[in-house]
Amino acid sequence: MKCLYLLLSFAILATTATGQVKKVPAKPAPATASRPEATGVCPHAIYLDTLDIDVQVKALKDTFRVPMDAARYLKVYVSDCNGTLYFEQRVASNDRIMLKGQYAGVPEAEFISLRTVDPVTGDIKFNERTVYVAKKTGTWQFFGPKSVVTEEQDFENGQLKDDRTMGDY
Repeated sequence: MKCLYLLLSFAILATTATGQVKKVPAKPAPATASRPEATGVCPHAIYLDTLDIDVQVKALKDTFRVPMDAARYLKVYVSDCNGTLYFEQRVASNDRIMLKGQYAGVPEAEFISLRTVDPVTGDIKFNERTVYVAKKTGTWQFFGPKSVVTEEQDFENGQLKDDRTMGDY
């Protein structure tokens, strides 16, 4: 009987301890399109079509890193919340540059939907989100293993205008 009493007491204490609610400080209100500088973070991510990723803006007019995987990261400088940015894709182990280019901002965010198929189960999922779909602009450079430019592409308003291969790397 004593053992049952101790077991019940322990169960009640464990339930009380795990059932307690933690108070979490309220998060600041999200930035609005008219005042993104209020929090320093943009209301929507910026979609980079080259890498098929969304970049969450951490700060305006500042350089920050966006990890991609164990081997690569992006170095990003964002000028505004509409998608005007400069970025470099780099190798994490030796900081070697792989790709660099610029995006021009767009006036409105877009609602996009991405369809993915699970390779194991075959389940189809849709990832829907609102992002700024920035447009490629200027000269983009691609670098080989020896940090030499191997290809250049010229873009205007998101359209490829010229493509040059630089030869061996």
